[in-house]
Amino acid sequence: EDDEEEMSSSLPGGLAICFSGQTTVVTRDKGTIRMDQLRVGDYVLSMKQYNDDNQKNELYYEKVYSFGHYNPSAKGNFLQLNRDLELSKNHMVYIRGKGFISAGSVQVGDVFITSSKEEEVVVRSIRKNVSRMGVYAPFTLSGTILVNDILASSYVALTPPLEKEGATTQYFLNSSITYQWLS
Repeated sequence: EDDEEEMSSSLPGGLAICFSGQTTVVTRDKGTIRMDQLRVGDYVLSMKQYNDDNQKNELYYEKVYSFGHYNPSAKGNFLQLNRDLELSKNHMVYIRGKGFISAGSVQVGDVFITSSKEEEVVVRSIRKNVSRMGVYAPFTLSGTILVNDILASSYVALTPPLEKEGATTQYFLNSSITYQWLS
C-alpha cells in the first residue's frame, strides 16, 4: 500500500504555499543548499530595498524562523520556471516592472530580479504540473528570500493568478494579511 501523502501544494481553497525540495537557497554557513536541507535557524540570502534597478538592491542574510510546510514525504505539483525554479502557482516572485506577482501570473519574457547587478534573467520557459516529492515554505521576518538566485516571497497571493491577458494581479506582500497570519 502506498502511504505517500499526496498534496497539490496548496491549502483548502487553493492557497498554494510551497517550494519544491529541488529549489536552492544560499545560506551564510552552509553555502548553496537544496530547500530540503534548509532548517529553522539557518540564515538565507535575502534582499532589502529591492526595486527594478538591480544596482540599488541590497543583499543580506536573514534567519529562517519557521516553516509553513516542511514535508519531505508529501508529493507536490509545481510550476517550473526556466527549468529550475519550482514553486506553487500562488507563491510570489518579483518581476521587473510588475513587482511581486504570483508565479502563476509570470509570463515568458518577464524579467526576474536576482542577486546579480549585471546579469538579467529572463523567463524563457514555464512548465506546469511538475510533480516532486517534498513541499517547503520557509518564513523570514522580511518575507523575502532568494531561491535559485531569484527574489521570491515567503508569502503567497491570497487570490488566484489571473489567466486573462491584460488582467492585473493583486499584490499582498505589504499587506497585514498574509499566509503567515493565517497559519
